[in-house]
Amino acid sequence: MSERLMDVELKLSLDIYYDDSQKVKLPREVSEAIERFRDIRPDDDFNSFIVETAMLGGISPTAHVIKDFACKTIGGFNTLVCSLVNGYEIDDSPVTKEG
Repeated sequence: MSERLMDVELKLSLDIYYDDSQKVKLPREVSEAIERFRDIRPDDDFNSFIVETAMLGGISPTAHVIKDFACKTIGGFNTLVCSLVNGYEIDDSPVTKEG
C-alpha cells in the first residue's frame, strides 16, 4: 500500500471515528511534544507523522514522550488521535498509567 493511500485511509478513519468535535485534555508534556514537532514539521502529513511516532517511537526525547503516552496511558492512543482531529487543552492532573 502506498504511503499516500495510507494517509488518506488514516484521514478517513480519523474523520469517521473521532467526529464529536470535543477538545480533549492532554498532559502538558505531551502537548508540548506535539507543538515541538509541529514547529519542525508543519506539513500536510503532520497527523500521520504523530500517529506513526506514537506507534513506533523514535530516538528523540520528544518522540518518547508521545509514544509513552500513547502506549502506557489508559486510552492514550485514542486520546492522542482525537487531539489531532479536535484539538486539545492542557491537563495538569497526574497521568494514569496501565499497571
